[in-house]
Parts: sequence; structure tokens; C-alpha cells
Amino acid sequence: MKSSGHLFSLPGCGLDPGQIAFGKWSRSIRVDCYSGRTADERPLKFWLEDVVLFIESIMDQWQIPNAQYFRVRADDGNSYVLPHDQEKDQWGLESFRSEKQGIIATDSEVESKPN
Repeated sequence: MKSSGHLFSLPGCGLDPGQIAFGKWSRSIRVDCYSGRTADERPLKFWLEDVVLFIESIMDQWQIPNAQYFRVRADDGNSYVLPHDQEKDQWGLESFRSEKQGIIATDSEVESKPN
């Protein structure tokens, strides 16, 4: 397994949805991956600050130049989109969906909100 990090902040886990921040702001995400035929083949678990989330299923995955995206369902019941920048070997959080509260947050939505 391999871990790599990317800057972002903790979504959902105890924070008000208005406090969610992504991309270049705040805290870190760490991802442990299964490495089979290729390195970082798929994520197994990830940390949002000090909270570890195990991936129960990969709901979708897609590739763009230099990045691979995984839509996953974690053991907290929520859905996350985790992009992996293969060139920089960095992970991020693109979006988050709280299945219990019906909250959807994306990087672009949060960028437009004033602090």
C-alpha cells in the first residue's frame, strides 16, 4: 500500500456544511491504495484529518489526462469523489455527498462562497 497527500479540509465529519472547504485550503487528505499491476490502482481507505474512512465500494471511476477519479462510498455511508493527480502523485477531494442529510458539496460551489 502507498500513501500520498493533498491539501483540503474535513467535509461533513462534525462540520457544518457551510464550513466545508476543498482544493488549496486547509488540512490534508491521505489515501492508502491497493497496488496490483499498477501503483495506486484503487483507493482502500482515506483520512480526513484524524478520521479514517474505509472504502466500501467504488461506484465509478474515470480517467482524464494525468488524473484518475474515483467515486466511492465510505463506511460512514457518504459518497466522495477522490481525484488522483498521477503526475504530482497527489490525492484530493473533488466532491462530497452526505446520504443522510442530502448535502452535496463540490469544489466549485465552495470556491464561490465568501468566508
